[in-house]
Amino acid sequence: MSSEVLPSVQSPFLPSKDARTEGWFMLGDLKLLVTLLACYVYLARVDYEDRSPETMDIIGLMHSYLFVRIFDFVGTIISALQKKLHRVSLFHVYHHCASVAIGVYGLTYGVEGQAVFGVCVNMCVHMLLYTYIFLATFGPRVTPYLTWKRYLDKIELAQFLIITLHILLPVFVRTCSYPVLHSLSGISMIALMTVLFVSTRKRA
Repeated sequence: MSSEVLPSVQSPFLPSKDARTEGWFMLGDLKLLVTLLACYVYLARVDYEDRSPETMDIIGLMHSYLFVRIFDFVGTIISALQKKLHRVSLFHVYHHCASVAIGVYGLTYGVEGQAVFGVCVNMCVHMLLYTYIFLATFGPRVTPYLTWKRYLDKIELAQFLIITLHILLPVFVRTCSYPVLHSLSGISMIALMTVLFVSTRKRA
């Protein structure tokens, strides 16, 4: 094998090498430097996942809430078995499917504050909706006190707007580390949900 030293190729982006340190260990050897840094980063890797009891409690609640959303399927299935599908709209089915899909996606790839906010807003709106449905079962005696029903649709639309604006933040605020792909997929789902909601209410 020839021991001839090949002349180094000068990079147009780097200054000339210092002749006084030419051939010194590690100097000018990019492969060795990258290998050393890669080994260091691998061995000194930090566990960035927050596993504090408080965080795990929140994740546990999110997991429980996922099963509540799955239980929502029961009402639709009962309507189908009773052949009363006129009670079921495309928005109704999409909303239930999307809620479960978002829950599974979020719990699988990381429950972050960005996702939890939307769930909390949605839970508050559903509390109002289910409160109205519960009170309406008491019949004419309670009907005079349910005049706030006309605001429910506006509250639902406001919910979609608030969640959309919140999801958009990571897209424009680049200091936020929340994945843009998550935001864009969430926005597309909410946009379709809003269109279906408005369409359903117009036909009602």
